Amino acid sequence: MSDIHYAIPDLYHSLREKYIAEGVDFNAVIEQFMEEVGAALYNHYKEEKDSRKIRISSIGQCERKQWYNAHNYEQEEQPDKLALTFLQGHLMEALVKAVLKISGHKVKDEQAKLSVAGVQGSCDAVVDNELVDFKTASNWSFDKFKDDHIKDDSFGYLEQISAYAHALGKKRAHFIVLNKNTGELKLTTVNTLKNIEDHVLYVKDIVSGTTPPDHPVWAVNATGELDMRCSFCGFKQECHGPLQSKTFGKITKHFVVDEDAGNF
Repeated sequence: MSDIHYAIPDLYHSLREKYIAEGVDFNAVIEQFMEEVGAALYNHYKEEKDSRKIRISSIGQCERKQWYNAHNYEQEEQPDKLALTFLQGHLMEALVKAVLKISGHKVKDEQAKLSVAGVQGSCDAVVDNELVDFKTASNWSFDKFKDDHIKDDSFGYLEQISAYAHALGKKRAHFIVLNKNTGELKLTTVNTLKNIEDHVLYVKDIVSGTTPPDHPVWAVNATGELDMRCSFCGFKQECHGPLQSKTFGKITKHFVVDEDAGNF
């Protein structure tokens, strides 16, 4: 019987030795992989989503951001590379799942539709009867995934996977994370999940309000610099007012403009 804890070594072994596990319908795996790759590209261009709805995938994000989104505020134009980054994540997820199947691991419930307190979403997959969420990460983000937790969970991944686990009746969950710079994979097991139903109800209540919630305490530091989460947010101008940008090497930072003092 396949075991999630051997998933990554088995995947590398399969790729290195060109090993196909006994009983695997290789052609069916390849066909599904090609369908998923095509669907990811097709959906990018053709799928229409109601972006105003709260989704499980964003339930751990800034509540103020979710309020703006739910109330149909127009997002700022995002950098061109961001769309390609998101698409790359979908393609790499399909690849990792395909090789896991080829190596003999059981993958089911792919993109299964789930609901928590009326909020909809879909999980990535159940691998060897264990809930798994697939992530792609830069070197910096990859290092935040530890053996049993996420250090500085800026994007609310724990809330997201806790919601999937709650909907599926799972007591633990796992991340399989791909370092897109090095090809390294990491398995992070989360044994302590969040009490997510209360959080979902809390977010629903905030989002239904007529005014946005207060800025989170982490949003702006003492120098007026926006937190990374705010810098990547499509509502930062609406949320913080006038901003000024400074580039440090390859990194662009955003600062709140103090209009009275004429600086930031």
